[in-house]
Amino acid sequence: MKKRWTSISIATSILAISLSGCTGKKPTTEKLDLKVCIASEPATLDPTLSNTVDAAVMLNHTNEGLYKLKPDENGKLISVPGQAESMEKKDTENGTVYTFHLRNGIKWSDGQPVKATDFVYAWRRLVTPKNAAEYHYILESVANAQEILKGNADPSTLGVKAVDDKTLEVTLSQPCPYFETLLFFPALYPVRQDIVEKYGDKWTQDPTTFPCNGPYSFKEWAHESYILMEQNQHYWDQQSIGPNSLKFMLMKDVNSTYNAYNAGELDYIVAIPPEEALKLKEDGKLHISDTLSSSYMIFNYQKTPFDNPKVRKAFSLVIDRNSIIQNIAHFGKPAGGFVPFGIKDADGDFRANGGDYYSVKKEDYQKNCDEARKLFAEAGYSDGENFPTVTYLTNSEGPNRQIAEAIQHDITKALKVTISVELEDWNTFCATRKEGNFLFCRGGWNGDWDDPTTFLKIFLKDTGNNEAHYDNPEYEKLLSDAERESDPVKRMQLLHQAEDIVIGKDYAVAPLIFGVHKCLIKDDIKGVGHNSLGIVLFAYAHK
Repeated sequence: MKKRWTSISIATSILAISLSGCTGKKPTTEKLDLKVCIASEPATLDPTLSNTVDAAVMLNHTNEGLYKLKPDENGKLISVPGQAESMEKKDTENGTVYTFHLRNGIKWSDGQPVKATDFVYAWRRLVTPKNAAEYHYILESVANAQEILKGNADPSTLGVKAVDDKTLEVTLSQPCPYFETLLFFPALYPVRQDIVEKYGDKWTQDPTTFPCNGPYSFKEWAHESYILMEQNQHYWDQQSIGPNSLKFMLMKDVNSTYNAYNAGELDYIVAIPPEEALKLKEDGKLHISDTLSSSYMIFNYQKTPFDNPKVRKAFSLVIDRNSIIQNIAHFGKPAGGFVPFGIKDADGDFRANGGDYYSVKKEDYQKNCDEARKLFAEAGYSDGENFPTVTYLTNSEGPNRQIAEAIQHDITKALKVTISVELEDWNTFCATRKEGNFLFCRGGWNGDWDDPTTFLKIFLKDTGNNEAHYDNPEYEKLLSDAERESDPVKRMQLLHQAEDIVIGKDYAVAPLIFGVHKCLIKDDIKGVGHNSLGIVLFAYAHK
């Protein structure tokens, strides 16, 4: 995914990058029809089940949660009330109670009113075990959620209820310092029970069966080609929306995407050939901003030979991260840990305080390789002897093939083993990775909120995002203790200890690069916003 937000309250700023003079003003010039490309065909646009950043970007335009993103007069994305007009918070002996008052007159694109029960249904659907929603854990602090997820309670007991059509009450049974940052997360968008029950898992596949409550509604979905959105005439804040239409082109090939942009067929792209990106950077045409994102290698530690932590650590140590950045990616920072720079600690930056689990300095690379060969010998594979041929799996889009070949080269040279590379298209790759049908593969994660847990929680045993199939009771306990800890200093200490285990001890994954966001946008397009969590917002764009 994915995805995506920082601390929110009414009119609280989110760390953001403004692109091309972003403002929140309604355009007053010619009608604007934007054509953009952020990815290929999304696996799903079901708000409850989606788990990719591209789907989140699209859903931020068609649907809306209790809060939403909007650029302020200085071009920064801020969190403002969306479907909820106001919020009240009250601490009780049994937890925290939030009361949300929905706006009058809010409607779905088919004219039906948006009700508090639509939120109740969506949130219950998120924690219903049979739905296998990968983001179910974001509601763990809501009363009864954990018992529901374990199968010990019915979803109807979740601590969320519709007091009336316009009032939603949510009860938290334990502290959650980032709960308010989740209120415009797609998984918490309202969903229509009548639609889902009538059309089943196909309800989002056809615009005629997908009612939207955001600034845009689906007009047409030509699968593997494009998704066309037009302004939602029933949207409560339609008067402030810019583009008349948004056309998301679904393109896989980076060169084709770049050529289409240069030919004037696209207004905005993120897929840029690496060699071209360097030239564009030098010319001042490339927009670059930091993101809360990590790319890494995932080890299937339940399968031989990666069931040995010494093998996992050895593979991690021999990757020349600086070379990959310099010769292939051209952007980003070498990752010495999993949680990236830019996430707050109790005091300072979490990554800066946590340090590196192995040196990412250029001058230390050979020392890393020497240590890796020693570990490999201890694991019984001296000079690669008896080590089986293993396949590195990655998706074919972008520079992933070249990065895979660099990984192949580094491991083969340092450890004298045979590595093959297998490429799959994005959706196939996502399914393969989720099912665990790999030995080691490419992984990537964009933060969903400004807290270390947005990265660390993906290694919890029962989360759908645990593609490493990691399972460590000690790790689980540390995160559980952190969830219940109200002291921010002690809480962060627990989270550092958790990362020490998953990366510093178990080497469940091998962090590679802390990424950046790169894009090209036509000079005459203003008002496109992007934040550090990967969300791009076109709704307020204008010329």
